[in-house]
Amino acid sequence: MAQEREGLKPMSVSEFCTVTDRCLRNLGTACVEGEIGQVRRYTHLYFTLKDENSAVNCIMWSSVAARLGFEPESGMKVVVTGQSSLYAKNGSFSLLCGSMRIAGRGEILERLLKLKDTLEREGVFAQHKRPLPQMPLRVGVITSPEGRVVHDICETFKKRRRAVEIRVYGARVQGEGAAQTLIDALKLACEENCCDALIIGRGGGSFEDLLAFSDEALVRAVAGSTIPIVSAVGHEPDFALTDFSADARAATPTAAAEILSPVTDDMLYGTLADLASRLSRAAGRCLDAGLEHLAALSRRLESAGPAAASERDRLRLEHAVSRLCGAAENLVSGRRGALSDLRTRLEASGPGAVLDERRRMLQTLCARADQAVQSDFDGASGRLSRAYSDLEERSPRQQLSDLASRAAKAAASLIALNPLKVLTRGYSVTLGEDGKAAKFSELAEGGTLVTLLEGGRAVSKITALKKDQP
Repeated sequence: MAQEREGLKPMSVSEFCTVTDRCLRNLGTACVEGEIGQVRRYTHLYFTLKDENSAVNCIMWSSVAARLGFEPESGMKVVVTGQSSLYAKNGSFSLLCGSMRIAGRGEILERLLKLKDTLEREGVFAQHKRPLPQMPLRVGVITSPEGRVVHDICETFKKRRRAVEIRVYGARVQGEGAAQTLIDALKLACEENCCDALIIGRGGGSFEDLLAFSDEALVRAVAGSTIPIVSAVGHEPDFALTDFSADARAATPTAAAEILSPVTDDMLYGTLADLASRLSRAAGRCLDAGLEHLAALSRRLESAGPAAASERDRLRLEHAVSRLCGAAENLVSGRRGALSDLRTRLEASGPGAVLDERRRMLQTLCARADQAVQSDFDGASGRLSRAYSDLEERSPRQQLSDLASRAAKAAASLIALNPLKVLTRGYSVTLGEDGKAAKFSELAEGGTLVTLLEGGRAVSKITALKKDQP
């Protein structure tokens, strides 16, 4: 009411925030030093800047934050420049930061970043990294012998690889001339060439305390080392340029010792136990195979010994005797069969059998002769009957004369047809063993002949054969 009475016109909240923001911006650029509190990055960078008594919200656009060259973190003491601003939506006050540097070391850090860019363009950091040994026997440590670095590294190796020997190359790790002592220690380690790997580093410290490990000459010496190097400078998030030129970087000296002992004693003991178990199983298999082979050899030796040979000979002899007896029985049986067959054949071919056969043949011949005579007689009777018929047709005397003549001819024919008639005139008929008329070509010495004579037959044996000359 008092303001209205004095003629002041009320304004809206938005107008007030706009006027206030304009007034703050007109104050110009401010340079503020403080400690970074909470940091948030949502495309742009939001953080608080504080001291013992006050805090202010700060905003840095992403385009500005990308040019910083370092990552702002909580607890970092920085110097920022920017303009004051009021956010109209909630009336919050902020400092729009246009630049930022680490308090007390901005120029040094800037020179360090420029040196880093130069070395990177020259390819010092991009050179081929040497592989670290998996099981080093001696590790060199380039650091101050008075600090805890050597103690921490030794303790780590005692826990992981007790067989590793630690060789310390003493050097100063901070202050004027520290970089040259580090270079000399590295040069000595390379000349001795008795270490499998090197650790160069120190414990934690301020930014200024770590500058010796960013010396250009030292960085180049680390890059040209003939022995693999692990750089372990300070603690996270500390860094030095030797971290980029070394073959590997460790956050702490303890971590460097862990990197150089990837194969621990426990792992070795486990591997040895596994190998021992496998060796034991393999030895057992070999022993079993050897015992089996020995048993086989024993069996072979027993089978090849005198007793086995004698037993084999006895069995072979028994088998041979059995075969001989069987063969003898078969031979005797065969001879008996052959003898029986010969006896049968002899009986079949003896004089009595031959006579019986010849008798049967003679009977057959006689039967055939009788049949022939009977046939001729029947024919003659028929003709005689016809003749009588003719006689009856002619005169009795003529017919009787013709009939007598024809009867005489028929009788003469019958007599002439009798095969045995010739025997009465001193002839004989000689028959072979088959009962047929004998042929000279079919005769053989020792054979038998049957000769038919008048009044009987004679059986003779052939003692010789003589062929008539033509």
